[in-house]
Amino acid sequence: MPIVKEKTIQNDLQNAFEINLRRKSSRSISAHLSTDTISLHEHLSKSELAEQKQQNSFPAIESVVSAEHTPEQKEDTQNRQARVGEFQAHIKSLITKIIDLRATKIKVNDDKITQIGLSFFEPDSAAMTVAKLVQLMDSARTNLSYERKKLLLAVRRFKRYQMQNLQLNSQMEDVSLEQYYELKAEVNRIGEKLEETTKRMNSSRQLFENDVARATHVREKLFDSQNRTVAIRQDVSEVQQNYYFFKSTLCEKLQRKKQLRKESERLKQNMDLLKLVPWYGQTNDQIEHTKFCIEKFN
Repeated sequence: MPIVKEKTIQNDLQNAFEINLRRKSSRSISAHLSTDTISLHEHLSKSELAEQKQQNSFPAIESVVSAEHTPEQKEDTQNRQARVGEFQAHIKSLITKIIDLRATKIKVNDDKITQIGLSFFEPDSAAMTVAKLVQLMDSARTNLSYERKKLLLAVRRFKRYQMQNLQLNSQMEDVSLEQYYELKAEVNRIGEKLEETTKRMNSSRQLFENDVARATHVREKLFDSQNRTVAIRQDVSEVQQNYYFFKSTLCEKLQRKKQLRKESERLKQNMDLLKLVPWYGQTNDQIEHTKFCIEKFN
C-alpha cells in the first residue's frame, strides 16, 4: 500500500474519532465492530479484555460531554464503522497481495537462476573447467538467497506493523483525549517504521536486480567460453585429420622406399655377375692353353 494512501486513511480515522468523541457519551465497546478487529484480539484472554474495557471507559466518562443519541448519530456511527471495516479489509487484502507477489517473483527468479547454473553444462563438454565462473554463479545464488530471506523478514515485519495499526484504530473509540494523543504518536512512529521498512524493501529489490544482472553476465561468459571451446575442438579435429592423412602418406612412401631398395640390391647383384663374364671367358682360354701345352710336352 502506498504511504500517502495509508496516511490518508489514518487521518480519516482520526477525524472520525474526534467527531464521535464529541457526540457520544461514555458507553462500553460497541458490539458492531468488524470481525477483522475481533480476530485481532483473539489472542487476549477474557480477563485482560475486561480490564482493558474498564480502564478505557473510565477516562472516557470524565473527558467526554454526555449527549443524547439521535437516529442520525447512530446511522453516522454505523457508517463510520462500516468505513473502518472496509479500510481494514482493504489493507489486509493489499498486504496479502504484496506477500503473494513477492513470493511468486522470488520463486520464479530463483528457478531462473537455478536453470542458468545447471542448463549449460553438458557431460561431454569442457565448460566445467571454468571453475571461476561456476564459483561466481554459486556466490550470486548465495547472495540472492540471503537477500530473499531479508525481504521475507521485512514483509513479515510490515504485516505485524499493519496489524498493530489496526489494533490501535479499533481501540480509539473508547479512549480519552490523552490516550488518543499517545496513540496518535504511536501511529506516527509506526508510520515512520513503515517508511523505513519500505526503503529496506526497495533496497533489497535493487540488490536482487543487481544479482540477476550479475547472473546474466556470468551466463554470457559461459556462452562465450563454450563457443570458444567448440571452435578449439573443431581446430583440433582438423589437425588430427591432417595428421592421419600425412601419416598414411608417409607409410606408403616408406613401403615404396623399401621396395626400391630391394630392387636396387637385386640390380647390383646382376651388375656384379655381368662384370664377371669377361673374366670367366679369359679363364677358359687359359685352361685350354694349359691343356694344349701339357699335351704337347707329352
